[in-house]
Amino acid sequence: MSKLLLSAVLRVTLAVSMLLLQMPVPAAEQFSGCKPTESAVFADRIHVRCETAVDGRFQFFASPTSDPRQANRFLALMVGAELGDKYLNVLFDPTDAGGATFGCLANNCRRIVALAIMERVPGRCEIDNTQRKCPGFCDAVGGNDPDCPGYCSSHDDMRCAGNCQRHPTNPECIPEPPDPCSGPQAPHLPQCPKH
Repeated sequence: MSKLLLSAVLRVTLAVSMLLLQMPVPAAEQFSGCKPTESAVFADRIHVRCETAVDGRFQFFASPTSDPRQANRFLALMVGAELGDKYLNVLFDPTDAGGATFGCLANNCRRIVALAIMERVPGRCEIDNTQRKCPGFCDAVGGNDPDCPGYCSSHDDMRCAGNCQRHPTNPECIPEPPDPCSGPQAPHLPQCPKH
């Protein structure tokens, strides 16, 4: 295929993908950034492997080859992003494990709904929303962390504010004595090194 034809195919594929991305997204579907590290073609599917697992779970996104036109459009974007050192913006449904019928494993893969090449680098929470300080963190850990709302009111945890007031004899709550060599008189004390 000539470079001109390949360029035209990529532009058309990108335009179609952008139209898809403007459609309303059902509640369970979400967009996420993916740095492609592998594009693959199998008899029953095409897939892309992401450098970082999306939401800490989904390393692969796939599309069945039963619709060859759709698979080719997705594959063109996957390869273009991989070769161009760009990110993909993947629309997928994290609750839909139906891709297993074409080899997209339920534990680490989801079916691609829509795909686009991104010019910008997505933030870390856009890729893995389950990391600490990201909106999905507390759901991912079942609220079982001091950073999660309500945790400290129901857990007696040293990492929660006020724990030392409740347990003043806990060795972790007893402050270290001040270093005598760090005060203003330090240079004059015999046990302190002279600068």
